[in-house]
Amino acid sequence: MYGKIIKQIRKSKNMTLKEVAGEALSISQLSRFENEKSVIPVDLFYEVLDNLNSTTEEFNYIKNEKQPNKILELLKK
Repeated sequence: MYGKIIKQIRKSKNMTLKEVAGEALSISQLSRFENEKSVIPVDLFYEVLDNLNSTTEEFNYIKNEKQPNKILELLKK
């Protein structure tokens, strides 16, 4: 799920894989991460966020938006 969110942010900002990968990782590594075929270390994840001019808060907001609200599901039962 993390890679898909990075991809969503990248596309919303009209950035290329090369721009987001920067010096931290290769384009193919970032592509595999975005397509949920690999993982990246936490330090590289933060570097990718920095290259996106994004924050952990923005990332978490999008991540939480995509997850169903567990409390509402429990209340419906």
